Amino acid sequence: MEQHWTRLRGQRLLNKAFLPAWIVFGVFLISFAFIERQTHIIHTQTERAEVLKSVGEVQSRMEGIIHSDLQLLRGLVASVSLHPEMNQEEFSALSHLVVDGNDDFYGIAIAPDLIVTLIHPIERHQNVIGLNFNENAAISQLAEQARITRDLVFSGPFELLKSGGTGFAARFPIFVERDGVEVFWGIVSSVLDEYHLYDRAGILDPELGLSFAIRGRNGLGASGDVFFGDEEIFNSDAVLSTINLPVGSWQLAAIPQAGWSTSHFASWWVRVPVILVGLLVLVPTFLMCSISQQRNVMVKSLSRNERQLRDQAQELKKLSTVVESASDSVVINDKFGRIQWVNKAFTDMTGYSFEEAVGQDPANILDGPETNRETIRQIHEHIERGEPFRTEIVNYAKDGRKFWIETYLVPTRDEKGELLFTAAIERDITATKRQEHELAEARNVAERATEAKSAFIATMSHEIRTPMNGIIGMSELLKESKLPPEARGHVKIVHESAQSLLAIINDILDLSSLEAGKLEISSHDFDLRKCIEGAVGLVRATALNKGLKIAVEMSDDLPYFVSGDDGRIRQIMLNLLGNAVKFTSEGQITLRANTDKKDSHRLHIEVEDTGIGLSDEQIPHVFDRFAQADAGIARKFGGTGLGLSIARHLVHQMDGGISVRSALGKGTCFSFTIQVAPAVDVPIIEAVERPIDLSVLRGLRLLLVEDNGTNRFLIHRFLKDAGLEIWDAKDGLEGIDVFEQVQPDIVLMDMSMPKLDGVEATRRIRAMNLPQPPIIALTANAFESDREACLNAGMNDFLSKPLQKKQLLATLIECLKHHERHVDIPQAQAVN
Repeated sequence: MEQHWTRLRGQRLLNKAFLPAWIVFGVFLISFAFIERQTHIIHTQTERAEVLKSVGEVQSRMEGIIHSDLQLLRGLVASVSLHPEMNQEEFSALSHLVVDGNDDFYGIAIAPDLIVTLIHPIERHQNVIGLNFNENAAISQLAEQARITRDLVFSGPFELLKSGGTGFAARFPIFVERDGVEVFWGIVSSVLDEYHLYDRAGILDPELGLSFAIRGRNGLGASGDVFFGDEEIFNSDAVLSTINLPVGSWQLAAIPQAGWSTSHFASWWVRVPVILVGLLVLVPTFLMCSISQQRNVMVKSLSRNERQLRDQAQELKKLSTVVESASDSVVINDKFGRIQWVNKAFTDMTGYSFEEAVGQDPANILDGPETNRETIRQIHEHIERGEPFRTEIVNYAKDGRKFWIETYLVPTRDEKGELLFTAAIERDITATKRQEHELAEARNVAERATEAKSAFIATMSHEIRTPMNGIIGMSELLKESKLPPEARGHVKIVHESAQSLLAIINDILDLSSLEAGKLEISSHDFDLRKCIEGAVGLVRATALNKGLKIAVEMSDDLPYFVSGDDGRIRQIMLNLLGNAVKFTSEGQITLRANTDKKDSHRLHIEVEDTGIGLSDEQIPHVFDRFAQADAGIARKFGGTGLGLSIARHLVHQMDGGISVRSALGKGTCFSFTIQVAPAVDVPIIEAVERPIDLSVLRGLRLLLVEDNGTNRFLIHRFLKDAGLEIWDAKDGLEGIDVFEQVQPDIVLMDMSMPKLDGVEATRRIRAMNLPQPPIIALTANAFESDREACLNAGMNDFLSKPLQKKQLLATLIECLKHHERHVDIPQAQAVN
């Protein structure tokens, strides 16, 4: 109420009827301000004059002290110039006349060639003798200045070397005559005690009531650094004075310790008459204007309040209409949690009428068996804390129908923090929940289908690879035998066809791993340039047979050793190079490799050919699975259309991207960027490949556990020249029995066999108390999970079918070299 009337009075005073009174009031304020301003100027000038007087006295004393002391030193310097060869005793006797009895001097030193040799008083400065000023850049510079100017250099303040304390240094150059030439001999250096100087000058006198600051270190005046007092004093409208030194100057600043006064005591014999005249004129004028305006102000205020009430009523009516017609349910509960009001949407959703709902606890009419008690507890906690809360909960309608709602509760509190009511906005999300459940079921079905497909592909891979092992192996054996040229050509066609079929199987396996999220990227150190050359080497023969040239361009800044998955990088390049060779009939294929300018381990590789090219319609689909430019190309050139899709996925796995540019009939260029890391350790460069030394295998016993007769026959033929004694077993159980009887030196173990598979058979063999040979897995499955299962079971290496003779022999020799047969025998048994 008081604020309301204050506002009304302010509005009356601003009315134009008060203009004469405000003019009189303005004249009064201007007159009063003028008198105050003049009084303030007089006070300020008086205060600054007093400070200036004290500053002048301090300045005069400080100049007198410094000039007097330095004049005494000049006499000493003259004596030293005449007798530079004096010893310590003579120097002390001479300095005694100048220094002793004068507390301004901290000490005097003679430094011929800038090395201190004589000092006084020597009792407290012996450790200074021998001090070489040439080793101190600052002192050496000042000494050089004295030599050039042939005059005193007055510097400081500074911390004293070795002696401790602070002071000002006066350095006089000494010149002596040698062979008729005046040369620089050294300096006479004297230190004036800093704080003794301040004390004698009166700067430290508390009775002055002033705060001092001095700047101009080394006599630089106003442009020098502050070396005494607070630098802020110079920014506080200080009284300034110049202290003239024999060489240079200082600037002295002073302000009152309590700061400049901002108020003063004016003469009330001037103020009182002015104030009385103003009151005699202003008060009656304001009273008259106030009485004439009071009625009009009250009338306007009442009219405004009436309009506000009318507008608020209309606004409430609009809000009520909106809430009542809203599609979401709106419930208002009192501070005890009972329903106060509901809209029509609530009655439609729950079946309870307005009269049935009001006064009820929502839990009594809406909760049921599946209503989550934890959610109800969270709702109560948030309401008690006065915090809005959004959640989902199961409710039940009047007819027992269950439905899901999303509710948003907003507690409202008064100024004291007490709960007034809670508004809840609720939406029926039963259909949404049903869709979520259906989507989850569909996702589970899809995941099971993907798993079934992956399992099917793995099984089919095993079933296809097993006969493929026989076809490729037997074709390798036939290639080694002496055949007529025509028969050798037939064998070559069989071998190449089998290799093509194997490449298709590998693409399908990679696709299966890709869809199952199991196509992983490993990381190890490798030779990048060798990886690129190796990929090109694998397709070079095919290209040369077609009359194509292959060019490789590697930038000079391409790193040699990096860390990454060289197998997958080689697979990407082989896909691109293989396509280039396949779709190019004349010209050349060019592989370029370089790095990003900002990151030397961001690789950019492109493969460009002069082949048939792609049209603008074909380019957007070139990376799609099973995509070929058209059916005619698929029939003519073959392939599954999976290579580029797999390559794109591998590139993305290595934090990169792949793109293509092409023109129909003019060739194609695929380019990809991948990220590798610096090599952890520079890999050992492998030696040039040498023929396999079979002497390591001669006379050893090998156990072959394989259920397929063709594969057993093929392995026997691969190893016939190795001089091994081979024992066969057709399944895991038979393999364990033969192992106990023979105790072989090495084991080849197929993974998939009837009765007992190779993984479990290996576990049982590793559990035996017998010498343990290396065990090498044989499997038609090429998934990484199969390799991990073999190694976890205790196998030493992993060979994927179809087998190659050279790979089989190399793996056997490598395992034997790095495996030491051992057996863990319990201590008690060993004693027996």
